Amino acid sequence: MKNINDLRQLSIHLFDEELAQQIIEQIDKDNVEVEEQVELPDDQPQLHRNLNNNLDKVRSYKTIWLGDRFYNNLKVGAFIGKPNITVGDGLQNFNFTQNLNEPKFGYKTANGMLITPMSMPFNGGSIPNIAQIFSKLSPTYFISAYLIHDWLFHCHQKGILPESDLSFEETAIILAEAIKVTMETDHYNLEGEKVEIEKDEDVLYVIYQAVRTHIAKAIWEKKQ
Repeated sequence: MKNINDLRQLSIHLFDEELAQQIIEQIDKDNVEVEEQVELPDDQPQLHRNLNNNLDKVRSYKTIWLGDRFYNNLKVGAFIGKPNITVGDGLQNFNFTQNLNEPKFGYKTANGMLITPMSMPFNGGSIPNIAQIFSKLSPTYFISAYLIHDWLFHCHQKGILPESDLSFEETAIILAEAIKVTMETDHYNLEGEKVEIEKDEDVLYVIYQAVRTHIAKAIWEKKQ
């Protein structure tokens, strides 16, 4: 887990400058909201003074947990079937082919919605090239979760129901919960082998913030 400054630095290291700045703004906003939850008792003057003197320590203690707090409050669903993904030309070009036989590959969200993508090319989460040197942000690391997220963007832009009814914020939450699933259960890699992925609450948190930025929103609103 990282404190607020470490989360800012993580964003700078993992993403390009413009995207990192937007992520940091959202992290700072979350930080303010957590700080406002620190309540000082009015009916105990001495304790009030003691807490007030140590307010920075109290806030620092709470903000250390931003990534953990988000991760622990995040519900999860479950992947269904095995994704059939092949690598195309370039670092971020992939092709997904839906299974002809059951079970179809998909993701069942925490609230019970079944998302079953159709065969399509996708780009592995639109991760900036600068992030490729970091293994946790390689497009293959959370490839199943990125596929679901890219499919939801495709549905929104093409008007494919029922997924096109989801909001921009809901797609970010679905990506986050799908990544959490890959961190807590066996995960299929591109070779179709089950692998374990290290749990990292802070990486999940900054990825979630990245797909909520104005940059991501502009992609969301771009009709095809």
